[in-house]
Formats: sequence, C-alpha cells, structure tokens
Amino acid sequence: MGGFNVKKTGKPHEIDASNDIKYRGPLNYQHLRVIAWALLALAQFPIITDALSRILGEGNFSANGTAVEIIRAIGSLALPLLLIANFAVILGTGANYKKLLIKFGSLSGGVAVLALLLYERYLVGILSAGSSRAQAKATLTDMFAESGFLAFNLFLDLFLCTLVTYFLLYTPKKVFTGKRIIVFRLFAALPILYEAASVTLKILASMGRIKLSPAVFPFLTTKPPVGFLVFVAFAFFIKRRERMFIRHGKTKEDYDEFLRTNANSWHFSVHAAIILAIAAVLDFVIVLVFAAARSLPFSDTEAFAGQAMEAVSLAMKWGFGESVGLIFIAPLMLLFSYTRKPKRPALDIAIPAAGVALIVAEYAEAVYYALTHLK
Repeated sequence: MGGFNVKKTGKPHEIDASNDIKYRGPLNYQHLRVIAWALLALAQFPIITDALSRILGEGNFSANGTAVEIIRAIGSLALPLLLIANFAVILGTGANYKKLLIKFGSLSGGVAVLALLLYERYLVGILSAGSSRAQAKATLTDMFAESGFLAFNLFLDLFLCTLVTYFLLYTPKKVFTGKRIIVFRLFAALPILYEAASVTLKILASMGRIKLSPAVFPFLTTKPPVGFLVFVAFAFFIKRRERMFIRHGKTKEDYDEFLRTNANSWHFSVHAAIILAIAAVLDFVIVLVFAAARSLPFSDTEAFAGQAMEAVSLAMKWGFGESVGLIFIAPLMLLFSYTRKPKRPALDIAIPAAGVALIVAEYAEAVYYALTHLK
C-alpha cells in the first residue's frame, strides 16, 4: 500500500492534505445505517415471537429457542452501528451538534410520548373499566415485575451519546469561554450519570428490589453499560488527540483540517476496532467473574452449574454480556471511513424511513397472525 505515507511523516500534527494517505475504507456512514436498520428489523423477531407465545400459548405458537437467541444477539449490534455512524457524521461534517441534538432529542421524546399515550389511554384505560385507574396501574406494574423492566427507546441512547460528545468536543463561543470551558466539559458527566442511574434502576428491578411502573420504561436506556463506555472512550480518544495536536503549536483550524484527512480517518478506524475488541473481551470477563463469584458457594454441590447459569442470565438481564458481539463489528471498522462521503445524501432520510416502515410491517403482520389464530 504505497498510499500509506503516514509512516514517512510519523506524527499526526505533521499530516495535512499535502501528505495525506490514499486509502479510504469502502464503507461510509450510510452503509452502517443500512446494516443497522436491517439488524434492528431482525431484532424485533424475538420480541414478536415472545409476545405471540404469551398471547396464543406455547401450544399454538412456538419458535426455535436457539434461533431466537442467535437473532437476539445479532440484533443487539444495530445500536452500536447507529452510534458509530452518528460519530462519523460528527467527525466528517464539522459536527452540527444543535441539529443532531434536536433530531435525537425530538425522536426520543416522541417515542416517550407515544409510549405514555399507549400506556395511559389504552392499557390503563382498558384495565380500569371494571376498577379504578390506580388499581389498573398497580396491576400493570405487577405484570411487568417478573421481567423487571422493558427498555426500547434507542433514540434516547443516541441522544445521550451525542450529548457526551458535544460537551467533550465542542468549543462554545459564548459564556463558557477561556477557563470557564472546564465547567462546560464537566457537563459531560450529566448524561453519564443518567446512564448510571438507568442501569441501577434496571438492576434493582430485575432483582425484585423495586417495581418499576411501565410509565418509566420509555426513559430507560437500551444500551449495555460496557457499550456506552465504548462511545465515551471514542469521545475521549478524539479529545486527547486534539489536545496533543494543538500542544505541538497547531491551531483549532489546523485540527479541523486534520479531521478531514484520510490518515485521521484510518487512525480512528484502527482505534475504534481496538476499543471494540477490548470492550467485547472486558464484557465477557465481567460476566464470567460475576458468575464465578455468585456460584462459588455452591462449588461442591450439584447446584453449581445451575447457579452459574442463573448468574449469567441475571448479568445479561442487566445488560452485561451484550457487548460481546462488538468483536464482530471490530474488523468492519477497518473497511469504514468517516471521510468517505455518500453519493446520495438524500438517503439519510430514506434509510430510517424504510427501516421504520419495515418494523411497522412486522408488527402489523404479527397482529394479523394473532387475530387470525386467536381462539
């Protein structure tokens, strides 16, 4: 690869358009979004099959358990791909944070309003027909208490990750200038604390320590804890790189130009692959250690294997272990370049629209199947 003349320049602050590398991965952010929405549509299958088995009964509807678990694992890769695509847009277009925050904020808010409308008007409304609304809400809370919680608002994760990136990477031109920039950077702790609070609630609910009202579900994050840390690590990688760049006498404008180079795109892809691989291994180790610690008192009994499996199941319910699949995304990063512009920018709107339409069609078919097979 003769285009990799980065080896001659050696240092990032020595790279500009005149000595940039030629290599650019063939995949752009739109490709990642297409894959993500396809996986997201696939991820609805386990939810639909579970709902149909509950409504129709196992005797009338059943699905291959192994296949469902495999699909669930593959589907969990959708959100990381959407987040990486979002990160690529931030790096490649000069980061119009206001537009992104309004977009994901309104989408997450829209999902929350729709879910609360469904809950308050239909679920509570129907159940309260023969009783009071307070009793109906208590019944619904008890119904979901066994599973603990239901997290589905993936736009909330996109909003929080964009918010972390905004506070860490954006340089405000008013109010938070000069030394006050430190206060602005510290605001990045707010979305991180929100994620921590959400994980804590999910852990307590799954252990039966608390009962969460379904009204809380739209405000729970869907991303696994380790997966969230991955994107915090991405933001810190970019910020540390900027500080090192400017420390060598360069300006913020020089750094913005450097962000548009293929060399930095390649560096980001390599580091992203490494971070994803480390996160996958770390998540696996966390589950392994938790299972070992929880089942250790039963090491000399027949219950050991059962306790270990129960511990693994509990850890995965909390979101740990779900990031192991990131190991499969890591090699894909080497084929990805955030500097590669899509040939059809209009697809930015068409891709999510097609994805949503596909998911709506899935649920429409599921409802039709349930109605035609309900005895």
